[in-house]
Amino acid sequence: MRHLRGQVGPLTWFIRTRHDFWGYVTPYTQILVREINCKVREHPLHVPLRPENRRMIGPLNTAVDYFVGWITSDSLDSVLERGATMTNDGAILAKFISPLLSRLRKSTSLKDPISQWKDKDLLARVFIIMAQMDIAFRTGRVEYVPSTKGLKELRPLRGKLNNLHTWFKRNVPDTLVDECLQVAFRLQNLLPIGQNIIYNPVFGAYGVINGSDGDLFADGTLYEMKCLATTKSVFKGDHIRQLLGYCVLNQLNNIDLPIERISLVNPRRDFKWIEDVDTVCQIVGATSFKFLMDQMQEELHKALSNLGSI
Repeated sequence: MRHLRGQVGPLTWFIRTRHDFWGYVTPYTQILVREINCKVREHPLHVPLRPENRRMIGPLNTAVDYFVGWITSDSLDSVLERGATMTNDGAILAKFISPLLSRLRKSTSLKDPISQWKDKDLLARVFIIMAQMDIAFRTGRVEYVPSTKGLKELRPLRGKLNNLHTWFKRNVPDTLVDECLQVAFRLQNLLPIGQNIIYNPVFGAYGVINGSDGDLFADGTLYEMKCLATTKSVFKGDHIRQLLGYCVLNQLNNIDLPIERISLVNPRRDFKWIEDVDTVCQIVGATSFKFLMDQMQEELHKALSNLGSI
């Protein structure tokens, strides 16, 4: 969920640049994807993308992702650390938001639905600002970092929350907050939020893949969250291959998360698909997970060798 249009992660790049390999190893992926998308269309699009939010679809989806991190007790410090490196405004925002999140953490009961959180609107605005900072870091587009004019006079720990809310409200439109919260509400209901959950599980680097991390792991299932925002938006074969790729890296790098199932989730439609890893491998034509792992390991070594010979 975290990557922007036009910007992909290392595993996605490996998948997209090796169509012949994936066509050989998983020849029937599109058959499975068509079946999944047929089920998706049975679910109405409860939270469509509002026209006025279209330009901010990247930060909006990333902010929803942060709600998942928040619910699973992730500090989100790494997001602020990245954002602080871009501009002086980014550094000021990171220094301000970190203690504010600590304050909001104390007033939030993670056992309750997001809809019942007292400061959910302020939290959504903070997450959207953080998402803009992270996008600036990932793309180099510093115009995403908002001006901190008027922020320096406020105190994140002792200042009145109404005053803090006023600054964030000025910088994040209500329509964006409302859509973000609607998607986050539905996502919370779709995910098994509780114990034994890992937010952004890291699967590491291997061969030409210089790093990889998933969305969420819980109770034997690896989840990939896609906030597909229009009636024409569909899951793609690469989404299945990405989940299978994470499963392979989990084994090759001895991460040893007990991944038994993979899942695709679209909260805007209240949709969740789950299937056993071995069953998915058979359906897409890989015959077995071991076959897929052996083939992918060989391809990664080959790609690294070719890179070294350039």
